[in-house]
Amino acid sequence: MATSDAIGNIQSVNAGSVLDIKPVAPAEWIVHNIYIPEDKAAEIYFTDGTNQVLVATVSGSYLGYFFHSTATRYIRVKNTSGSAMQIGYDGIAVK
Repeated sequence: MATSDAIGNIQSVNAGSVLDIKPVAPAEWIVHNIYIPEDKAAEIYFTDGTNQVLVATVSGSYLGYFFHSTATRYIRVKNTSGSAMQIGYDGIAVK
């Protein structure tokens, strides 16, 4: 993947499970949008895999942001709704 390439994915995430938005080293990403269905609840964290900071509790998408994500510090989205849902993201590779 080259610098300035678009990154993104959509995955089914079970209730209580997480989607890690994390590139493989040495890549670095800036994530602009996290897509969560409008009627579903989720929590967005910034984490290093051990420590985590709750950024937001949401019911719907989180659009137009600048989340920096590396192999060691990345974004984690936890499905806090009662059923599986599709979660997506997109952004730009910067390294």
